[in-house]
Amino acid sequence: MQPLHFVANCISSTTVHQYFIFLIIVIFALIHHYNNEIIMKTELSTQLPSIMAMWEFFNENLHFKLSKYEFTQDGIKVIYIVMGTDQSVEPQPKRLS
Repeated sequence: MQPLHFVANCISSTTVHQYFIFLIIVIFALIHHYNNEIIMKTELSTQLPSIMAMWEFFNENLHFKLSKYEFTQDGIKVIYIVMGTDQSVEPQPKRLS
């Protein structure tokens, strides 16, 4: 008996089916993971207008103003948010008398 025939005879059809089912499960898991990443990116892009509307509402209706500074560095968008009151941040000199 040749070695390859021996190996083929030792692997039953049940084992082959189990490996086949395992590979199908792994493929579906990878597809599910990939689809979740796409869905998350899509949800973020669809939610962006409502986030900006919320930002404008708070900026117009709060007693303090929100200031946003943003720039792009190495392909990464950096956003600073500064919350300040309507009054000047610098201390005003007071007369001590």
